[in-house]
Amino acid sequence: MKILCLNAWLVAVIWPALILPAFGQNSRSTPLGPAVASDTGYARVRVFGIEATGNKFVYLFDRSGSMEGPRLAAAKKQLLESLQSLGETQQFDIIFFNHRLQAFNSSGSSHRVTLGTERNKKLAADFIAAVKADGGTDRMLALKHALALQPDVVFFLSDADRPMSAGELDMVAELNERVGAKICAIEFGRGDPPAGKSSLETLAKASGGEYVYIDTDKFAK
Repeated sequence: MKILCLNAWLVAVIWPALILPAFGQNSRSTPLGPAVASDTGYARVRVFGIEATGNKFVYLFDRSGSMEGPRLAAAKKQLLESLQSLGETQQFDIIFFNHRLQAFNSSGSSHRVTLGTERNKKLAADFIAAVKADGGTDRMLALKHALALQPDVVFFLSDADRPMSAGELDMVAELNERVGAKICAIEFGRGDPPAGKSSLETLAKASGGEYVYIDTDKFAK
């Protein structure tokens, strides 16, 4: 009887003391390190020199009439090169916008992104080649749609024909509060950058993203 009681005491007291740290204290006191790209499927991609890391990317590119010619050609070239950095575990979507949206759709759903397989990249290249510049510009329509896809990163390319208002910037920040996407803004302009901080730079910095200004006069040279 004494031996049975002793065994029961060992099971009830000593055994939990040995195993609980492995599931409790150690797991709390040894936090996980930062994610490693090769282990998590994350990719580092680039557009016009801006680099961003993530697993789900949205390319949101202006195709309004002011983008016609060398501007749109340069944007398409950068987009095609950026797609090559994606592996089959990464996801992407491509949205060209003017006053309407023209989105790449390989899955048949406007709210699903695409895996970066070679087949899908080829389909994306065909889609990009067919895009033409015309019409006006509705950046808010485009940004709302992009953020609804809940990406890690939005590469947002637009020209400097009209700054975004403070109200529009606040609305984007509010929409992005839950998503947490980094908005990396590429602003096309002519000549030197505008004096002061542009609205697209403000948009990018508020989300933790990067900003670059591109003098498009150089494209024609």
